Amino acid sequence: MAHKYIPKKGDKVDVLGHNGVFTVIEIDERDKTASVCLANGNGSVMSAIPFGVIHKIREDVNQAASRVVRELTRDK
Repeated sequence: MAHKYIPKKGDKVDVLGHNGVFTVIEIDERDKTASVCLANGNGSVMSAIPFGVIHKIREDVNQAASRVVRELTRDK
């Protein structure tokens, strides 16, 4: 059987059926769900998202550096 991804608080993820990169902000291991919000800080929190539709985004070093710069320089 394939290893199932279990999100962790702070992970950058995508959510099946939703556009954008999300940040995991809370985990409910008992219900196997997570709460996420858009990584850019816009939008509301989406709660009770099943682990099965959450996938970790794998960034290379250049992507990570670009994301950090965007997050630090975005309009507040």
